[in-house]
Amino acid sequence: MSKLVIKRPKDREKFYDESKIKVFVNNNFVGKLQQNDTLEINLEENSFEIQAKTFEFKSLKEKFEIDEKIELEIIRNHNITNPLFITFLFPLIFTILYNSGIYWVKVLVIVLTIIVFGWLGYLYFKNRTKAIEIRKV
Repeated sequence: MSKLVIKRPKDREKFYDESKIKVFVNNNFVGKLQQNDTLEINLEENSFEIQAKTFEFKSLKEKFEIDEKIELEIIRNHNITNPLFITFLFPLIFTILYNSGIYWVKVLVIVLTIIVFGWLGYLYFKNRTKAIEIRKV
């Protein structure tokens, strides 16, 4: 029987994070991890597949081989751009649209807003699988 130890060290993450990360081993839910939590699992197989998920992000499925004991770290990466920060530009956008009497300025603001939202959405969906990392210790 093999032993799997999964840790979520607080000192390896850049920010304090209250979110719980759900851990799946061989597509079976095994537990939740907060910062500084440890999860120990006994496995009967010599290889396994692991994935970690939060409400909006998930890691890639990683495969590992085990002899007797293996230690893994799950780290939440906060450097992923979140497109919600664009909401701070809404007052500026609506002020320009409301106060401008020039038609082409309104059209230009609308087109630029659509381009920015599209680009940020693309970056968000492209990088969302890099938000949680699983590393072997």
